[in-house]
Amino acid sequence: MGGGDASSPEALYTQAAFLAMDESPANLKKAAEKLRQAAEQGHAGAQHLLGTFYEEGSGVPLDYALAAKYYHLAAEQGHGDACASLGTMFYEGMGMPVDYSKAKEWYLRGVEANSEYAAFGMGMLCNHGRGVEANREEAIKWFRKAAEGGHETAANNLGVIYSNGLGVKLDNSEAAKWFKQSADAGYAQGQYHLGVLYEKGLGVTQDFVKAVELYQAAADQGYSKAQGNLGLLYATGKGAPQDYAKAAELYRLAVAQGNMVAASNLALLYKSGRGVAQDIPEAIRLCRLSAEAGERAGQFNLGTYYERGMGVPQDYAEALRWYRLAAAQGSAAAENNSGDFYETGRGVAQDFAESAKWYRSAAEKGISVAQKSLGEFYRNGQGVPQDYREAEKWFKLAAAQGLEPAIQRLEEMYQTGQVPRPRS
Repeated sequence: MGGGDASSPEALYTQAAFLAMDESPANLKKAAEKLRQAAEQGHAGAQHLLGTFYEEGSGVPLDYALAAKYYHLAAEQGHGDACASLGTMFYEGMGMPVDYSKAKEWYLRGVEANSEYAAFGMGMLCNHGRGVEANREEAIKWFRKAAEGGHETAANNLGVIYSNGLGVKLDNSEAAKWFKQSADAGYAQGQYHLGVLYEKGLGVTQDFVKAVELYQAAADQGYSKAQGNLGLLYATGKGAPQDYAKAAELYRLAVAQGNMVAASNLALLYKSGRGVAQDIPEAIRLCRLSAEAGERAGQFNLGTYYERGMGVPQDYAEALRWYRLAAAQGSAAAENNSGDFYETGRGVAQDFAESAKWYRSAAEKGISVAQKSLGEFYRNGQGVPQDYREAEKWFKLAAAQGLEPAIQRLEEMYQTGQVPRPRS
């Protein structure tokens, strides 16, 4: 008795799927030919897979028109994932004009055939308000349906929604559940996001070793944010032995993909000569690269180079410009430095009121030297109405952080009777 017919559509499809696992150009080409033969005999799975080959240019020349043709043939036979693929071509305008209504039509047909990919597509339409009214509740419903069907990107999206409180109550425990599902499926962004939760102890018990493991898994897939975060953990020795050279290597990989936070961190290593040969010009180049891209740490650090005249001509006005840019993004250290420049009149006309504004913003974020400076302003009536009680309040906050000059100012105020000494 012989085996099954090797030229049957199902046999050809199975052979093609096996060949495609190798991913070598020669085997992909062979797989595409077997898929074509099976597709011509009406095999829906082969039609769909051949469509993906044409969409990606695997084993055949990239051809969106042929991809759409084969997706359509499979979709008309009720192949749910082919419906989803066709919907995505309309969603992204691949070889055809963007048409969200058509995308919705095909996604809904895919959902009827139980395609998690189609459910994910509906989630994207609802989440971004494309072809339908933006509706976060509906997006969550569709993402959940897709995630429960095993769609790792949908699971990651649910994690992002819950970790940021987007249309739902912020819930890091719920976010961790979905990120874990995504991470366990090998999705780099899910691994990265779960790593962030472990690093910060949000919704899970803080575990730097686990964070390193997750970041490494995502970094190995080339995910730049994971490379940057992993580099920082190596630089600080959290979850792994401190290794500046390893940190620099990871930062470089991330910078090559445009990660400007990593560029700023790599600049610090070149500035200090940790893990790399000290190179101030390279530190400034990286710092400027990140600063000009709008990365606030890079802006702040570039300001310090101009303030100190390190590797660049000393230029207080330029330093203040970069501090102001970083401060506009909420950098407390930059707000404090801006306050100092306005107080001392460096690079700008002296302006105590403007200085007080910046000191207050930094002080409210807990910067002890800004709290002490604001206390001085209230004590002396500079830029704000004189108010000893308000001065005492800010000195106390700075003193509670151990800032010795603030402790001294408090004692001076008590000794001179500007405010009564608290009873023991």
